[in-house]
Amino acid sequence: MTYNAPNRIKGKGGPRAGAGRPPGDKETGPGYELAMWIDARIDELLASRGWQANDLTSRLGYQKPNILSQWRSGRSRVPIEKLVQLSSLFNIDLALLLRMWLEQYIGTHEDAPALLGVFDRVVTEEEFEIVKAHRAASGESRTV
Repeated sequence: MTYNAPNRIKGKGGPRAGAGRPPGDKETGPGYELAMWIDARIDELLASRGWQANDLTSRLGYQKPNILSQWRSGRSRVPIEKLVQLSSLFNIDLALLLRMWLEQYIGTHEDAPALLGVFDRVVTEEEFEIVKAHRAASGESRTV
């Protein structure tokens, strides 16, 4: 009699979750935007800083660099408390990361459109400076 490892059920973890998966097998699509974003940018970040994966993970408070591959593949979700650090490291607006983070947790919940709608008008720092300059030039006194 041979032992067959259980198949990985999408969205379910466990001690054998992901065992035997091909290296390029990633969770993608709705709810995995943050994983896809990290996957697309992590190598660039490491190269630009001259870091290895363990340099980044130690800065994030992890002892083993395998958390990055879990985040990249969507097998593990980024804890909300790591978003501020990631925002700073990637030089990206925290609101954008928070929106992607929310998408992975609320998915198709009935309140999802209203919650995610708060972040529909996210702008870059450069765009924000343009908005502030426009407001100053027009005499608008609204708080920025």
